[in-house]
Amino acid sequence: MDKTQYKELADTLLQDEQYYKQLPRDPTTSMQNRCNAVIKSLLPDNYIIISLDVISLFNNIYLDLAVSAIESKWQLINNHTSIPKEEFLNIINFLFTSNYFVFDGIFYLQILGSPMGSNSSSPIADIVMDFILDNVLSDVPFHIPFIKKYVDDIICAVPEEQRAVQYCGFVWGSHPPKPPPQQRSRGLRDADLYD
Repeated sequence: MDKTQYKELADTLLQDEQYYKQLPRDPTTSMQNRCNAVIKSLLPDNYIIISLDVISLFNNIYLDLAVSAIESKWQLINNHTSIPKEEFLNIINFLFTSNYFVFDGIFYLQILGSPMGSNSSSPIADIVMDFILDNVLSDVPFHIPFIKKYVDDIICAVPEEQRAVQYCGFVWGSHPPKPPPQQRSRGLRDADLYD
């Protein structure tokens, strides 16, 4: 189907007033205000929503962190593989220490981060994020009524008081512990706050 045919079909579908109504202006602000009101009604009094974003997640997952996360989640992982734990960890070690590429005729070995271009990097990152969240949430001194994670983004509700917001930024920024010197990289932290 070419662009003209696609537009004609879309125009025909959009003229069906049983399903669609043309709007006189952009409804984004109005919809956002309504959405915010619904969300606010679900939150306990004096709570706000914050968003936490990991900077360069894949680049900042070092081997020791991946191994620790996998070991802590092994009971769950074991349900999805027939590979024994030691062999599984050997494979992870191989993936992290054997990833190389060529650029402009020069070969490079990737020495930090989950393997670039590997199908294993996304599930490893997911396991690591769950591991970090488990460690962070066990130390939080206040109630978090909800928390949701999608890849490297987290949204949660925390008490509105500034100490709680600062605490989340500090705790998230301090996890995971720093990698060994030979595996250091850029920060694994960033926080955005939303009222």
